[in-house]
Amino acid sequence: MTDLVVVGLAGLGSYVLRVSFIAVAAGRQVPPLLERLLSQIKPAALTALAVTALASHQAIDLQHLGAVAVAAVAARRGVGLTGVLLMGMATLAALSLL
Repeated sequence: MTDLVVVGLAGLGSYVLRVSFIAVAAGRQVPPLLERLLSQIKPAALTALAVTALASHQAIDLQHLGAVAVAAVAARRGVGLTGVLLMGMATLAALSLL
């Protein structure tokens, strides 16, 4: 199989899993505990990506560390996920120009 076929099948599988969850959960009441747990998925995924990106470098550079710090402060202050991502990316871009 070619790489393109593998990526296409993985994407299709991901799509089917998402659609099936939406189809099963449509019109049902979500328990408060599950709703609270689901609200933590986005921050956990973003944290995992940031830690992986920092840990994959041989030495942690100040540009990436600064971008993560700005994003962490923004998240702590209650900025939405899109805002946190944009602030982190803008900080990284600005620090890369220095």
